[in-house]
Amino acid sequence: MGREDVDVMGLDDRGRNILFVCDGNICRSPMAQALMTELVSQKGLAGVSVSSAGLSAMPWTTADRRLSIVIGDAYKSLKGFQSRAINTDIVNQADLILVMENRHVEAIASRFPWAKGKVATVTSYAGEKGEIRDFGESGHSEVLEWLKSCHNTLRVCLNKVAEKVSSQPI
Repeated sequence: MGREDVDVMGLDDRGRNILFVCDGNICRSPMAQALMTELVSQKGLAGVSVSSAGLSAMPWTTADRRLSIVIGDAYKSLKGFQSRAINTDIVNQADLILVMENRHVEAIASRFPWAKGKVATVTSYAGEKGEIRDFGESGHSEVLEWLKSCHNTLRVCLNKVAEKVSSQPI
């Protein structure tokens, strides 16, 4: 279900476009976008672009401000951020789609069947177990505690994603 067989795709002159997806595109996927953008810069990964979208996003919503507490300086890359709902154009532009939960893999495969070969949970793609659950399903009682947990998991996973991406020829 987590699509462990997915590898970085579309490594041609279009570059490598990584899309992170969650539900509302205000917490988990923007956090992943900001952290991965920071890693791309730190590692000098030329030609890699990072974006995010939500399966049920309300367009033009800003990222949750509490992210600034959790991700620090990486939050700066979200200046002007506005949520967006996933659509055909966004899916077609992405070479790799990393989602937070198995149900997101299923939803994308159902709505965009041609893209299922480039979709995986961020955890499985990084060789980790589990999912990065939505707040309501996470078992956390405080949003900030949940965001910190998401951050910790994403840090581990995204370092591994960056390693995979950097090892791919352009």
